[in-house]
Amino acid sequence: MRVIERPSSATAIVYWSDAATCHYGYQGWRVTTATTDGACALTGEVIHRGDAVYRPSQRDPKPQNASAMILAASMPENENCDADLQDQHA
Repeated sequence: MRVIERPSSATAIVYWSDAATCHYGYQGWRVTTATTDGACALTGEVIHRGDAVYRPSQRDPKPQNASAMILAASMPENENCDADLQDQHA
């Protein structure tokens, strides 16, 4: 995955490519509150319910990576931050 644009402090445009699930070349993400525990897709850090996170913008149909989260504290202020999703599935 790669953060390719930061239109505002509450939004990000993410390139998401995961052979196991899906590919989105220009996907909008928005800041919200985590409703479940999980792991940051960018860093692998633990996310706890109630943490500020970015998630894919919800639309119909729901994106296949709708449950993915990026910890808000780990979201780069600028674009072009890469992460290897292969490491997340090991």
